[in-house]
Amino acid sequence: MSNAVRFIVTGDLHYRGTNPRARTDDFQAALNTKLSEVDLLARTHSCDGVIIPGDITDSPGITLPVIGDLYTRLAQVEKPVYVIPGNHDVWGANTATLSRTPYRLLARITSNIYDLSRYEQLIPSGSEYIRITGSPYSAMTDRGLGDYLVPNLDAQKEWTHTALNIHVAHGMLLDYPLGRYTLIDDVANHPDAPDVLICGHEHIGFGAIKRGNTTFINPGALCRLTAHPAEIERQVQVCLLTIEHDDSGQTGDFTVSTELIPLQSARPGHEVLSREHLEEQASREELISSFMALLAEEGEGKFLETRDIVEDIARREHIPQDVVDEALKRIGQAREALGV
Repeated sequence: MSNAVRFIVTGDLHYRGTNPRARTDDFQAALNTKLSEVDLLARTHSCDGVIIPGDITDSPGITLPVIGDLYTRLAQVEKPVYVIPGNHDVWGANTATLSRTPYRLLARITSNIYDLSRYEQLIPSGSEYIRITGSPYSAMTDRGLGDYLVPNLDAQKEWTHTALNIHVAHGMLLDYPLGRYTLIDDVANHPDAPDVLICGHEHIGFGAIKRGNTTFINPGALCRLTAHPAEIERQVQVCLLTIEHDDSGQTGDFTVSTELIPLQSARPGHEVLSREHLEEQASREELISSFMALLAEEGEGKFLETRDIVEDIARREHIPQDVVDEALKRIGQAREALGV
């Protein structure tokens, strides 16, 4: 006899009430629509829950009305929602501040939200259990493998008969080196690696891959915050995680499978993201550089009359006032650094 346990796995939400600079649509409305589709997928596939690996909110400082909107949307999800805190859910990567955040408030007042950073969850599968644990983001994340390994192995209750471990983390778990990171292979080769490791934080994601005895999942963020080319091009998707248990008497006889599902409600990146502000910034930087070069041509002899030189050139070259102000600011900083 086979028993199947299923989850819909998403990436970061970054729920907020204002539009990121790159967005041309209504960001909050778009997220609400995506969450509705996630709910529909969880019901369609008879899932046992939805797993969100951190950054539920874009900031612990989001306003009360926005918290109310997020509560309304999450409370409507029919299945249990398993969450952990990401770096945007806490103040200054300090998990001690969680008690003062919208994340913890939502976990307390929303009956279908389960905070994995506080309690493990046990999902029955035949005569055994699937154990779900989580590690919140902290200042120590990616300074070792601890956040990506099965926690408290010695604390497992004997009666639970835990046969498969799902662990949820939030960090730079990657297949390649980039900044402060953790390599997938390093986790896969560790004896305490979980059977399934679900990770958020890195928005592009790597989908679902199998290394060693571990299935690694990061479908990419549910949101698009920037107009980076990779964000414009990527398909917003979720992962259907299926764990089948052959309840024939063999302990721990599980089969793990994954399916990446594109969200039909996610509009193409080029329809909702704009690079106009980046192009304006690049153009402004180029103009400032050109302006500074013109200033240099005036000679060091007139250095003490900097403001007069700046304003004179600005008039002759029709330089915008904000560029003039920025040039004066940079000159002042350079003079201070030189001790002039």
